[in-house]
Amino acid sequence: MRATIVHESRGRMRLRLRQKNMTLRQADLLEYSMRAVDGVASVKVYDRTQDAVIEYCEARSAVLAALSSFSFAAAEEAGLVPEHTGRALNREFEDKLVWKTALHYACKLFLPAYVRAGIAIVRSVRYLKAGLSALLHGKLSVSVLDATAVTVSLVRRDFDTAGSVMFMLGLGELLEDWTHKKSIADLAGAMALNVDRAWVRDADGQELLVSVKDIHAGDCVVVRTGNMIPLDGRVTGGAVGGLTFILALVQTILSFFNKSPEGASGMFYCAAAIFALLMTAENSSRGTARVMQNFLFCTAKRKSGLYGIRAIESEKDAFEVGRALKMGNPDILYSGRVEFPADFIKNSEANSPADSCIKRSLIISSAVSVLLAVISGIITKDIFQAFGVLTGAFCLTSPCAIELALMIPLYLENRKLNSEGGMIAGYDAALECSEAVAASVDSADLFDRAACEMHGMKDFHTVRIDDVLLYAVAIVLKSGGPLTDVFNRIIGGSTELLPPVRDMIYEDRLGLSATIYNQRVLLGNRNLLTHHNIEVPLKSEEDKVKRNGRKILYIAIDSQVAAMFVFNYAEDASLKDSINEMADNGFSLVVRTDDPNVTDELIAARFGIAQKDVKMTLSHGARIFSAYRDSVVDSAPAKVMHDGSARSYFKSIAACGRLANFASRWAVFALIVQAVVAAGAILCVALKAFAFVSPLTAVVVQAAIVAFSVILEKFKK
Repeated sequence: MRATIVHESRGRMRLRLRQKNMTLRQADLLEYSMRAVDGVASVKVYDRTQDAVIEYCEARSAVLAALSSFSFAAAEEAGLVPEHTGRALNREFEDKLVWKTALHYACKLFLPAYVRAGIAIVRSVRYLKAGLSALLHGKLSVSVLDATAVTVSLVRRDFDTAGSVMFMLGLGELLEDWTHKKSIADLAGAMALNVDRAWVRDADGQELLVSVKDIHAGDCVVVRTGNMIPLDGRVTGGAVGGLTFILALVQTILSFFNKSPEGASGMFYCAAAIFALLMTAENSSRGTARVMQNFLFCTAKRKSGLYGIRAIESEKDAFEVGRALKMGNPDILYSGRVEFPADFIKNSEANSPADSCIKRSLIISSAVSVLLAVISGIITKDIFQAFGVLTGAFCLTSPCAIELALMIPLYLENRKLNSEGGMIAGYDAALECSEAVAASVDSADLFDRAACEMHGMKDFHTVRIDDVLLYAVAIVLKSGGPLTDVFNRIIGGSTELLPPVRDMIYEDRLGLSATIYNQRVLLGNRNLLTHHNIEVPLKSEEDKVKRNGRKILYIAIDSQVAAMFVFNYAEDASLKDSINEMADNGFSLVVRTDDPNVTDELIAARFGIAQKDVKMTLSHGARIFSAYRDSVVDSAPAKVMHDGSARSYFKSIAACGRLANFASRWAVFALIVQAVVAAGAILCVALKAFAFVSPLTAVVVQAAIVAFSVILEKFKK
């Protein structure tokens, strides 16, 4: 390539290509080829003047060598230029902007007034049509405001102003289109991660390194720490605050055309609109912080893994687990391990109760504002004052505060829950969880196993005491339950000497039966011994040790009572508040147990809830529950997640109930508040006293709604 250096300083040179003209493609080829040269810091190519500015930090000779060997054909073959550079797009819109501005001022300079008026009337049709269409569809959009500004100027026969307004609107549309297309191009370039291969998990669980071209929808892609993760999502929110600000801005602009002395004293609601924007920004900030905190919770490394709280999918299984509920198809929650929380962004944005409440409030606010503006226009016959009433009424009844008021409880609840080992994706997830009728749990998780104690043992001298203890420990450790730690302490944690346990069965409300060394071993209450025709000790012997809530377990070996154990069961006190709150919200506990002493009466008494709120699973339902509890799924919707502990399990469910109750109560409260505020505004307009509705009034009303939300959140139980 032949070029002349027209200016040079240390680390920078400006050169001009020796060619007649340069295409946009050639400019891109030169720019990206020189960027690839080692030591080159930046390159700018100006295609109109065929100039290139190169800044470098290495030897000058390397840059000159690259320039001398450069050719457009070789650069084209190298494929260094990305698909989206933006140079052609920028040139297109630069030309449009220049010609539009030149044409506008040429018309003003050379065309007579009546021709300019005709052009303004013809051009206004598009804006009037768009504004009327929006109103007919029940939307108070920017098109309505554009049409209002143009119409007011035409009605006042100020055609030059109307033309200027439409010119500025046209420039705005052109710049918006330019920004939109440029953003898409920039986003496409940013998302071009240059990742050509990725790890994919096949149906057998094997991880294969394949080309990204061979990956299809539904494939499971493995992404590890430090890898690039291309994400797709959508941005929502902010429309209400933006609409409030636009109304206040248009009102301020229209005030310059109001020549009447009465209009000069009208209220300007820019302060209220800015406050609405601040609330919208705070709502967005809280929402982003909530999603980020939940994301960090889901991705945190923990030994126990990540667990999802969801309803038992099969209606048949749910019926068997909750048979004691005596319901047809009960929704019963359980906790199961999840390898990957799917649809995280989608579930984080799913807030139907909040969205419906805001949408309803926006419709009411718009309708009331338009009605008040019409009434004011009829009474005062002043279009400027009527638009001021429209702006003030919308600032007063705007759902910006309602939107923030719904976000605050969700944010605070999640922040607290994250620290306790749980997360709730959004209001939809909370509502879905709260619609269940029961939560299933293992009895071992309800009691503090470390605090349970053995208070004594009576040996009936029918079997060697060593065998009695080893058999009892082996059965309890295999079955699990509240007494696991108690028996584990008996053997000092050494399980090598424990005999193998076969054919273990739990007989409902009686106890366990199993086979050890071809001997039938029973571990349960006195009813279990009676059921197997084994002579039981006198009940008076039990009564002597049954005090202060202590319980009895017998062990029988080969049809002979071998020993009687005396225990004290200690409930997990950290679960009590959550379980009580769940009971208040209509939840029942469905409990799986292998311990005949753990009954609905015991659980109800220890946790202070009604006995009707506790149901025990039967043996078949218990096996189904265990299968669900022990299952590990590759992926599940990221809705209500926790760290696997019973404490976070119950706290998450209780939090879902609180949020669901808050959302339902807040929807009613929002309607009442809007009705009261709207009635007050209508009364002020009817009495020609709307001047009392100042921007400060609107700010105070909106702030009071948010403050009440924070107060209500503290007492939403």
